[in-house]
Amino acid sequence: MTTFTLLAPTTRAALLADLEGLWQSHLALATDAAHNTSAEMIANPEASADCKGHWIRVDVPGNRTFTVTNGRNDVSKTYRVR
Repeated sequence: MTTFTLLAPTTRAALLADLEGLWQSHLALATDAAHNTSAEMIANPEASADCKGHWIRVDVPGNRTFTVTNGRNDVSKTYRVR
């Protein structure tokens, strides 16, 4: 049996404060919407039994940038390495 623990809201906010984007391969079904990223950044937003197997790809061209793409909806974002 696996036990899932949720971060306290203040801890979660502190960890996420500097993130430019949070991408998820699957919707976290054991929690509420506040603990998931935006729908466009979730590759598989359906229940596990209905999972379509969409991917998230990271392309790293070597110029101090990387691009993350959601295979479900083709949403992508390019980030610069800090």
